[in-house]
Amino acid sequence: MSTGLTDKDILSSGLLAVKHMAMLYNDVASHTDDPKLVQEMSEMINEEHHARIRVFEAMRQRGWYNPKPIDQQQLQQAQQQLMSNQEQQSWDAIPQSPVWQQQPNSPQQPHPWQAQTNWPAMTQNVNRP
Repeated sequence: MSTGLTDKDILSSGLLAVKHMAMLYNDVASHTDDPKLVQEMSEMINEEHHARIRVFEAMRQRGWYNPKPIDQQQLQQAQQQLMSNQEQQSWDAIPQSPVWQQQPNSPQQPHPWQAQTNWPAMTQNVNRP
């Protein structure tokens, strides 16, 4: 009984790896304001997508990846829904200053997390050794 990895296992693992790396690069690019880093991450994301396509093709040639054809009607419905969602977004609802720069709640007002979860307020009377 063989316990080694099969070609299918290796390709499946490689596919997961390139997808994961693309997500990580995108995360880095989304959290920086450095244009050079954004450009570098974009190029690396593009490389990962090309690798993903090569893995998909290798799997397809072996019969391990057989995607269903895209239903054009479903694709159009999804595109319309996405456009509708984008049109409904209101950027006016975003606070003008970051949360950490806004005035703190007064002692009479519960913090938003307390109001939403009904968690008990933390007290200052903590028994300490």
